[in-house]
Amino acid sequence: MKEWGVFLKENGVTSFIPQDYSNDPRWSGSESDQRQIASELTLDHFERIIKHDAIFIFNVEGYAGPSTTMEIGFAYGNGKEIYSMCHDTTEVCRDILFKNVCPTKEMLLNELRNV
Repeated sequence: MKEWGVFLKENGVTSFIPQDYSNDPRWSGSESDQRQIASELTLDHFERIIKHDAIFIFNVEGYAGPSTTMEIGFAYGNGKEIYSMCHDTTEVCRDILFKNVCPTKEMLLNELRNV
């Protein structure tokens, strides 16, 4: 994912690459700690979606989890264009919201130049 973000930035596209918080100790802490980090990440991603013109779903092998599903719905509801790496293989309701599938970073760059 980071490689794609670097490539886009090198080609003049402003992008946000989410950090990996999977090792944050709050995930294994109390329920309150878990809810706090989940709230921070969810609201941060929503704010970033509002600030950008499009989102890209890095859904390797078509997988998108619950948080990504929320972000897709939020982006669509806010009029953002949604691109993905792969077709969604498990949920057609997510897949139909993708403007295009871009399996390469070069293809994504071409799509974003037209946004």
